[in-house]
Amino acid sequence: MEGWNANSSGIYAITLQANQISDIDRNVIPNNVLGTFLVDFILPTAKLDTQNPVISTNSSYRFSVTYSDNALVAGGTIGDQDLQVSGPNNFSQLAQLVSFNPARDSSSMTAIYRIDAPNGIWDAKTSGTYTVTLRSNQVSDSSGNYVPRGDLGNFQVNLIPPTAKLIGTNPVTLGSPNYPFTVVYSDDTAVKRSTLDSQDIRVTGPNNFSQFATLIS
Repeated sequence: MEGWNANSSGIYAITLQANQISDIDRNVIPNNVLGTFLVDFILPTAKLDTQNPVISTNSSYRFSVTYSDNALVAGGTIGDQDLQVSGPNNFSQLAQLVSFNPARDSSSMTAIYRIDAPNGIWDAKTSGTYTVTLRSNQVSDSSGNYVPRGDLGNFQVNLIPPTAKLIGTNPVTLGSPNYPFTVVYSDDTAVKRSTLDSQDIRVTGPNNFSQFATLIS
């Protein structure tokens, strides 16, 4: 045998063989399992979930990490020192543990963490890519194997609002029943098509004129 390693992980049984041990009266101990022991060198894993968007009206952001193991994740090792979050403008913060479930050691445990927004508010200045890094020797399984240090993934903060630009206006034709004009909306990612409708633009003018522009296309 080359030595214990991850491939040799599992439960081992110690079995007394039949007709091997006897007393002086030739009474033998029957075949039976004396006990078991666990060999566990399989490292637990961590998976990041950052599906929730960052909202400008919130002062913090929550995300979750699911820890999994072939045996049991040790819930007592999950805490406020697990994760480092780094981002634009030299942002660096330890994520605070909010809760984890289930409450007892389990083969899979989901922990919810929170970070506070830079200077207490999410805004356009905080937009960018944030990286979640699991720190060394933080979360382990019941055998003392730790989840390896490393980047778990990223989440995006995109609070740069889209822009609206009126494209060159044409002269109004005498007697025409309407006046078409074009507005171009732009964004660094994508303008949400479903937000365009006939309530977007109001046109005001002389003699108390006020009317919503009808969306044509």
